[in-house]
Amino acid sequence: MGTLFQKNIERNDDEKFNYNQTLSVSTMTFKPNGNGASAKSLANYKVLRLGDVAFEGHPNKQFSYGRFVVNDNADGIMSPRFATIRPIKAININYWKNYLHNENIMKYVLVKSTKAGTMMNELVYSDLYKQVLKVPNITEQVKIGNLLQKIEIIITLQQRKLEQLKLLKKAILQIIASNGFLLHTKKVDMIKVRVADIYQITRGNVLARSEISNVQTSKYPYPVYSSQTKNLGLMGYYKDFLSPFVKLS
Repeated sequence: MGTLFQKNIERNDDEKFNYNQTLSVSTMTFKPNGNGASAKSLANYKVLRLGDVAFEGHPNKQFSYGRFVVNDNADGIMSPRFATIRPIKAININYWKNYLHNENIMKYVLVKSTKAGTMMNELVYSDLYKQVLKVPNITEQVKIGNLLQKIEIIITLQQRKLEQLKLLKKAILQIIASNGFLLHTKKVDMIKVRVADIYQITRGNVLARSEISNVQTSKYPYPVYSSQTKNLGLMGYYKDFLSPFVKLS
């Protein structure tokens, strides 16, 4: 990686960037009110140019040693406690923001180039430069990056559509609850029925918690739900399809 990236040492010495140009490392979006730092400390903030890469060292279930986040927004500043690298040559942002954010690739790099810190893992630049990445040529990077960008746009549009459908469903249910139907101009008589008359009440299979994976994989593709309220009832994933109802032991 030492032939692709170098340590970013640019600081906001001339205070060209104001507090409202502070970037969130996790989302690469601007914080209009800054992050609570005093105006005097902004000169020590790191400058993050478009295409620069920040290292967010907090490990979690998705990222074992932290993660790289490419600035795909605009020039700004970030807290000096985060490490950052800068591409030696111009890069295709759409490609690299996905590549460097891929845990299946970067966990093997970061396990050899990070160390435990007080609050989060720290990036060791000298070790990072020794790591080898397998990447396609520039032409292929551009093609892959453009494809991924189109997919992201589609996902965003579908998510918006999903939210709109949820709102529509909520509105229809509210109308039904008020003793009416959307397709009628006047109220319709409602009937009362017992739950047992329209649903079959049954028990699920007993499944030990130790047999469930927290992550959905090809080996554990089937979701397992319980009566818990955490995570919308999702407990994890199981390797076999048992039945529509599964009871945890």
